[in-house]
Amino acid sequence: MTDDYKGVYSFARMWDLVDTMINWDFPKELTRYRAAFSDEMISAELLMAIFWEETKFQNIGQEPAGPAIGFGQVEEATRKRTLHYFNNEDDNGRSLGEPRIPGGLKESEWTKKTIVEDEHKSVMLPMLLLTHLWEVKSKSLMGLLRIYAGYDEVPKAAPQFLEPRLKAAGGTSRRPGIISDSRSSTAGWPVAMSSGARPSAGSRRSSRSEATKR
Repeated sequence: MTDDYKGVYSFARMWDLVDTMINWDFPKELTRYRAAFSDEMISAELLMAIFWEETKFQNIGQEPAGPAIGFGQVEEATRKRTLHYFNNEDDNGRSLGEPRIPGGLKESEWTKKTIVEDEHKSVMLPMLLLTHLWEVKSKSLMGLLRIYAGYDEVPKAAPQFLEPRLKAAGGTSRRPGIISDSRSSTAGWPVAMSSGARPSAGSRRSSRSEATKR
């Protein structure tokens, strides 16, 4: 495996990046949407499963010239809609009021090139997309995954399609659509971390906060 942004990230490097952004150094732009992020909704484990399924942990553009981009292979049209939403703009980029996140998102800073060159943007784009879907489309995890996977119009077929793919990415699910707490390697998921119970996202954030105080 290579270790640059164009290559395949090791599980440890990918986990460190995603877990840090979700649980330890949450993007200030998404502060008002913190309720969407939990072990039961948008979590580090969920993003890891999506990234493994989509690109095997590669920050790449769809080749040779496809529109999808980044670890989570967000489509170009979806990228634009996501930026418009958080900028509080219509589909043509005309302002509808104050941006939904402080300062908004500059189009020039969220291009295919800049995302492929910035691992943090490549993780944050799916975070933004899932947050957008959570706020306007669905408050259920399977609802979010159906839409992310492009199955918004066929909800009855989506669970049967998505569940095996998530299991292949993360092992036996503890609940529909969630990868297991087990760190064992199943169906191609790399062995990652030491065994033992994993604390909740809330307790991880609390532990980091207490450590900072000390």
